Amino acid sequence: MRQMCSPHTGGISVTLDATGSGANLLALTGADVDRLRATGATPTDIRARFGTPTATYRSEATRVLHFSRSPTSTHYHVRTVGLDQHGRVCWKRADIHWD
Repeated sequence: MRQMCSPHTGGISVTLDATGSGANLLALTGADVDRLRATGATPTDIRARFGTPTATYRSEATRVLHFSRSPTSTHYHVRTVGLDQHGRVCWKRADIHWD
């Protein structure tokens, strides 16, 4: 078991189970995930499990490229680029994350 994020910083505390036997953040066990991978899940199945989505979007991107760089050991930069079926950039995103 490993705890991510300190509860004292006001962040969300998540406990990870290295064996995969416990439920994850979405309340799915390893067996649930294996079953969904084996049988697939329809949009109806997903809505039945999780309810109505808070947001829905469509993207022209058929390929997404992720780039990550850590200039220091305390944070890292992530760049994500979406390419359409012709290889043209249709969206891009830049994020920074702190450890």
